[in-house]
Amino acid sequence: MRYLNCRRFITDRLVLRGGITMRMRRVSIWPVCLLFLIQSSTISDSECLAGDLKPSVSGASGTTAEISVARNKFSTVLVIRLKQGEDLLRGLQKAVAQEGVKNGVFMGAFGSMTSYHVHVVNNTTFPPKNIYTKGKGPFDILSVTGAVIDGRLHPHLTFSDSKRAYGGHLEEGSLVFTFAVITLGVFEERIILDKFDDWNWQ
Repeated sequence: MRYLNCRRFITDRLVLRGGITMRMRRVSIWPVCLLFLIQSSTISDSECLAGDLKPSVSGASGTTAEISVARNKFSTVLVIRLKQGEDLLRGLQKAVAQEGVKNGVFMGAFGSMTSYHVHVVNNTTFPPKNIYTKGKGPFDILSVTGAVIDGRLHPHLTFSDSKRAYGGHLEEGSLVFTFAVITLGVFEERIILDKFDDWNWQ
């Protein structure tokens, strides 16, 4: 909104041709801004625009940080239900193979577990290192996120007990208690995601 910051200069007074000062109240901002900018030279354009401009997000070198974006549509959405005693990761792998999913994104999940097994990153320098954690429940499943990339699963699990929430990269050994329902959006075939989870791709 280019001229909004002019409001403070023109709502109380407007300088017209010939130096006549008029009190301005309850006026539409756009006609007044236009008249003000055409007929007055007392306020610079930079003063009017101050505060409207937002800096670009830049990297350490001062150039705009590079990002990678893949655009696609869902061909379908799958709702996967796993039963008591099933391994969460193995069940997702079976469903992906059964449905012939090549690329997709996990959009959410709910249910419960009797145990969990995940890994999380354990350092802040390359190469990244992982630490594996596991435990016994009961736990509520809060979400499953991540992706299916060229038929390969990269799922992350978030869960909680009565005291805390926890999560990480899903590993074998997370066992379903009551049930687990996971939603998977399946992309159309033309998307390419094979480098998106490769930490060497910088």
